[in-house]
Amino acid sequence: MKNLEYRGYDSAGFVTIEDNKTIRLVREIGEVSHLLPYIEQDSNAHVGIGHTRWATHGGVTYDNTHPHHGKDKKIFLVHNGIIENYKILAEKLTKAGYTFYGQTDSEVLANLIEYCLTSTGDIKKAILLALSQVTGTYGLAIVSPRDPTKLYAVRRGSPLMICPIERGIMVASDPHAFPE
Repeated sequence: MKNLEYRGYDSAGFVTIEDNKTIRLVREIGEVSHLLPYIEQDSNAHVGIGHTRWATHGGVTYDNTHPHHGKDKKIFLVHNGIIENYKILAEKLTKAGYTFYGQTDSEVLANLIEYCLTSTGDIKKAILLALSQVTGTYGLAIVSPRDPTKLYAVRRGSPLMICPIERGIMVASDPHAFPE
């Protein structure tokens, strides 16, 4: 994440999910270095996502910091891109009883996927159903405590790269994220 800080230094955060479905969400205003006290070398997590943010939708606040989650914390995501119809989607979700903690298009998308998960019962199907309703661009990394060993990555218009590393894989929207 430090390698991507040039793309955004308003805020940064990460979420990890352990095998026992324990969720660890850390978000901070400011530089990536503010996350260092929260990094655990002995974590039992097998999957995690992180993000550095340059504010485009919503101000520089804790609530607007990535990763974002749905209201029931069944979906967590990081997003590079712009969801053009997020206001229309937010209105639909508000009518369905959803409330929002921040002001970002990314949070709306997390809630939309979670809403679709309620009807499909399947994370992959929920992601595809939600994205069929989206206008805009995205590079997404998505995790869920329902399946704590999987990371879902999907893109439209925004870059998304996958790189094997020593102990797994990395997904990023910028080649600078990867080790040499």
